[in-house]
Amino acid sequence: IGIANSIIRTIAIQSDEKIIVSGYSYSKSSFDYEVVVARYNKNGSLDNSFGNGGIITTDNLNGNDYGESILIQKDKKILVAGYSFTGFVSLIRYNPNGSIDNTFSNNGKFSFQFGAIYQNDFSSILQDDGKIIVCGFSNRNNTNSSFSMIRINTLGLIDNSFGIDGIVVTKIGIGNDVATSVILQKDGKIVLAGKSFNGKDYDIA
Repeated sequence: IGIANSIIRTIAIQSDEKIIVSGYSYSKSSFDYEVVVARYNKNGSLDNSFGNGGIITTDNLNGNDYGESILIQKDKKILVAGYSFTGFVSLIRYNPNGSIDNTFSNNGKFSFQFGAIYQNDFSSILQDDGKIIVCGFSNRNNTNSSFSMIRINTLGLIDNSFGIDGIVVTKIGIGNDVATSVILQKDGKIVLAGKSFNGKDYDIA
């Protein structure tokens, strides 16, 4: 398939029990990492009805792009959240057949820079209203990294009703704070989990 160094970072199961995986793979044509998504049938074979022989690779921004989390919407559209090496949050929406959903954000691809030196996004979740929360860490406030969230609406635009202009940045300890997972409570409250550097090693956060 013309790619190398393929790494899977996340997995999800569709309602029909087909298996979707995502991560990133090195492209021999563009000479950088691109988001890769593959779908498998229940028996483990590639689903040839998806993408190109069961696989699709997507270049979101110039430079390396990484898929870190998969979400499947109620309408079976597929969201892959991650980040780009240039410091951008990345979110791509695919139709059920693996084609890019051009009705979402900018031709199917959302990207936003926190305005920090670096950032990574490790987890995402869908709210009942279809809005998307992506969490990770950033040093948006020009300090050590902090827990960071961004919420995106169903059109692929930043939800400015959330936090400050769609973003929440929370400092936990004296060093770098890294959120690695997000979950919703039944009452809709958002819980982040990760780690916080105490000056010597990392504590649970």
